[in-house]
Amino acid sequence: MVSCDITKQASKTKSNTTFDESVITKTYRKGDTVRYEVPLVHYKDTVITTYNKQGTALKVIYDKSGSSNIECIASTVDEMKQENRKFQQDLLEKEKSKTEKLNTDWILYLVGGFVLIVFLGFYLTFKTINKNAAVLTSVLEQLKAR
Repeated sequence: MVSCDITKQASKTKSNTTFDESVITKTYRKGDTVRYEVPLVHYKDTVITTYNKQGTALKVIYDKSGSSNIECIASTVDEMKQENRKFQQDLLEKEKSKTEKLNTDWILYLVGGFVLIVFLGFYLTFKTINKNAAVLTSVLEQLKAR
């Protein structure tokens, strides 16, 4: 008998990797104050304030006696930079092998049963012929005589 097997093979590859990165950079500089006393000036009881683009203030304060104080108030720097990076990669490997086999046993039993029935038929025919051999011989002789 010849085999009628069928073999199937499948291979799949899939990848999965996740990478998260978070970078936070914080820069902080506290503001400061600079004072400078100027002796006698012509202004009395006056405040002169000047601002720059960064927010630093310069104040010249004249009191009643005409003396002045200078205050430089620097603005604070508070910078926070946050970067989020995400990398994802998937990896999955899958292999599958399948063999489909045709079951030929039923064909063998069918042929064996047919042979058994034919053998049984020949056996019964032979036995019947042997039992009735005398009758058949007389019938054949009568047929010859005619």
